[in-house]
Amino acid sequence: MAGGHAAHPPKVMGVADLALFYIVTGVSLRWIATAAAAGPSSILIWIGAFFFFYLPLTFAVVELSSRYPQEGGLYVWVREAFGPFAGFMAGWSYFTSNLPYFPSVFYFDAGNALFIGGERWQHLHDSPAFFMIFALVALAGITALNIVGLRWGKWMHNIGAIGMWLPAAIVIVLGGLSWWHFGSATEFSAHTMTPHFDLGHMIFWSALFFAFSGPEAASFMSGEIKDA
Repeated sequence: MAGGHAAHPPKVMGVADLALFYIVTGVSLRWIATAAAAGPSSILIWIGAFFFFYLPLTFAVVELSSRYPQEGGLYVWVREAFGPFAGFMAGWSYFTSNLPYFPSVFYFDAGNALFIGGERWQHLHDSPAFFMIFALVALAGITALNIVGLRWGKWMHNIGAIGMWLPAAIVIVLGGLSWWHFGSATEFSAHTMTPHFDLGHMIFWSALFFAFSGPEAASFMSGEIKDA
C-alpha cells in the first residue's frame, strides 16, 4: 500500500509485445502432425474452426476486454455476469486445464531438443528422466523469469514468437520446393477432402479446434498491458 492505494505492476506490454504474445499462444508446428492424421479433410476442419470458433472467440474477447479491462480476464468477465462463485469456478477451471497442457508442450519441446545433438542424443528419446528434467528446468526458468516481472518476462514471448515462425517458414519453403520438384505427395480431391462425420472423427476435430484457442490468454494480465 502506498498513499492508501494498492500498488500495481507497471504496464510494460505494448501492441508489438501483445502481437508477439498471441503468435506464441496461437502458432505451433505440433499441430501439423495432428492435422496430418486426419488427412486432407483436416483443411476444411481448419477453415470451419477459424470461422466458427476462432473469430467469434476473438470478437468476444475484444468486446469483454474493452468493457472490463481489469486484470483477471475470464475470471472478471464471468464474475461480473454471474457472481463471485461462478467467476472463481471459471478461473479455477481455466487454471487446472493448463496443468495437462504444459507437460504436453514441454514433452514436444524436449523431443525437438534431441535433434540439436544429432545421433549422440537420440538414445535419450526413451528416457523418462530426460523428459522430466527438461520439463522441470524449463518450468523453473520460466517461473523465475516471470517472478522477476513481465518487463523481462515479455522477452521470452517475443523471442518465442520468432522461434515459432522461423521453423514454420522453413517447413513452408521446403514443402513448396518438394512440390515443385516432385509434385504433391497427397491426393487432394473431393473424396479425400470430405470430412467424416462419425463420432471418432468428430471427437478428433476438437484437437484441431483447440489449436485456435488462446485469444483470451493476455486478458489475464491486462493490468500490465498499455491501454488494455
